[in-house]
Amino acid sequence: MRSELRIQPFLRRLDVPELIKNMYPDSADTSEMVDKTVSLINSKDFVKYWEQNPDLRFGQLMFNLGLGFFDPIYQKEEAAILLQCGWPARKCVQWTSLLNKDQELLEEPVSRFIDELDTDHLLTMVQEYGLGKRKYDEDIITLFLEELEARHE
Repeated sequence: MRSELRIQPFLRRLDVPELIKNMYPDSADTSEMVDKTVSLINSKDFVKYWEQNPDLRFGQLMFNLGLGFFDPIYQKEEAAILLQCGWPARKCVQWTSLLNKDQELLEEPVSRFIDELDTDHLLTMVQEYGLGKRKYDEDIITLFLEELEARHE
């Protein structure tokens, strides 16, 4: 099941006009689609509904809520949608932290994009991976390293 923690960070990064322009590059006017989308996202109960149904992907949710023009991204995960909007991968992938810097369990997990993680956190994860203390997917380590390089670390 997908985590509801990904929803608010995703929506903060989502560029609706850019997404729709990329979904329909040959359309001269997408303003009505943009207006309908923004109106729905800004509606009173949108986030609450999505958080209660977190397994829905964004495109699937929008399609199911009556915006059929989201069919082209129906199956896409949120990171792929942000990539489609032009974000680099390190700014599209979220990381959920369960522990604080002292390795104590957080009261509530925290989900952030890789570019929002503290430098020390990134360095520690890369170092622990290199020492064999942690097993991370190589793709996520690549994104950690890209972020550290972007910070000149």
